[in-house]
Amino acid sequence: MCRRAPMSSLIAKRKSTLVFKLLSRVSSTAVLRKGSSSRYAVFASNRGLLWLLLNYLAKAIGIALESHRLDIISSIYSKTKDINLLSYAMEGVLDTGFSLSYRDQVLRFLFPLFPRPTAGDGSPHVHALTRMLVTLSDPSLTIPLLSSLVRSEQLLAYQFAFDLVEGGSQDFLETLRTDLPEGDQVIISIL
Repeated sequence: MCRRAPMSSLIAKRKSTLVFKLLSRVSSTAVLRKGSSSRYAVFASNRGLLWLLLNYLAKAIGIALESHRLDIISSIYSKTKDINLLSYAMEGVLDTGFSLSYRDQVLRFLFPLFPRPTAGDGSPHVHALTRMLVTLSDPSLTIPLLSSLVRSEQLLAYQFAFDLVEGGSQDFLETLRTDLPEGDQVIISIL
């Protein structure tokens, strides 16, 4: 009589084999070792594990957007402080078929989560912020950001102004021109 392995051990073995195959594809520097109890001890490089984690977090953000759970996005960002995940959420809501009201709600929710750009760190999220401001076309969000940049980061303010001119509607730009404070004449002349 042939003795069969318990079903739970078969499932565990299949899962460990699947994890082995997945992680061996994730990172070329992964070192995989078979443990004494037929389980794989995984010693992968930080890059591979980080990629795997970010992939799962991106999926979680997509599910949160689909289920209208913005608190999940906020929770993920508060734990990771990864601006790329915020940009991913923004791109996800802009590039898919969400309603305009929900799109605007998500963009208004994401805007305060983005850190204020500074010239020193290269601010890789400047284009994401600009796209968000152009899409929303809301002077009440744009003017305070531009005014604060004129005082502290003039070159970055110029970059924002040029990007807004490139992507913004004429009505939005005209509203910005009229509503910007008088001290921001250089930005006004660009807009």
